[in-house]
Amino acid sequence: MNEQALSAIRDLLDRQPIAANVTGALVAAIVSGDPEVTVVARSGFPPPFASDSRVLLYSFSKTIVAAALLRLVAAGRLSLQDTLGRFLPQHPVTAKITLRAALAHTSGLPDYGGLAEYHAAVRSSSPPWSREEFLARTGADRLLFEPGSSFAYSNIGYMWLRDVLTRAGDGDMATVLRREILDPLGVTTTSVPETKSDLADFTFGPSRYLANGGTPMDVIARYDPGWIATGNCSRALIFEIMVPNPPGQRTCCGPSGNGLRWWC
Repeated sequence: MNEQALSAIRDLLDRQPIAANVTGALVAAIVSGDPEVTVVARSGFPPPFASDSRVLLYSFSKTIVAAALLRLVAAGRLSLQDTLGRFLPQHPVTAKITLRAALAHTSGLPDYGGLAEYHAAVRSSSPPWSREEFLARTGADRLLFEPGSSFAYSNIGYMWLRDVLTRAGDGDMATVLRREILDPLGVTTTSVPETKSDLADFTFGPSRYLANGGTPMDVIARYDPGWIATGNCSRALIFEIMVPNPPGQRTCCGPSGNGLRWWC
């Protein structure tokens, strides 16, 4: 991997306050057409990860969910003009929101990321909210704007897209992602952790976020992945889904928002 880039990352790590407890980074990149994963450690600290460490992908999971939904569109099982109400008729507001709008964060649905009570609950190690509570606390029965007329990042939108994926795909999130995305790409190291016990073999650094500015806390002991209502994929070898299109292979879902391409 480019030594200049690695040096810049190391310099960024070295400039972090010691109290931030940031000691390393796991870097995945395409180098001359080949995927590489490198661990960069802060000067004077041992590497906090191995190249095959299991970590959570957090909102990168939205890209994988979006790709799976587009696979279902390509197969004729969904249309981008379908409303979410086709699968979620119990929520009247979904009759106005198309799959396209929800995928592009132009649905007008609110988000829970800015709610102080959400972060307080996550830090308290409380059981995750139910779907109904996520909706009630964000006021998801009222749109922020007419769908398609503006942009607002929405975890609620992708929580509902997860529901559409499992209903249209006839399986739970892990099953549908495995069938539509991971198996065609030959990805064997990704899972969908849903409980604290599912995190036992993951690598985390102590979390200042969970400590709310206090002494960094152990993540596995306190964090429940159910707080990510959109669903959370894991990664062991992220470069498995970073390889560019090989000659003669077609792109299944086109460019994603972060520049990756899904091919099969």
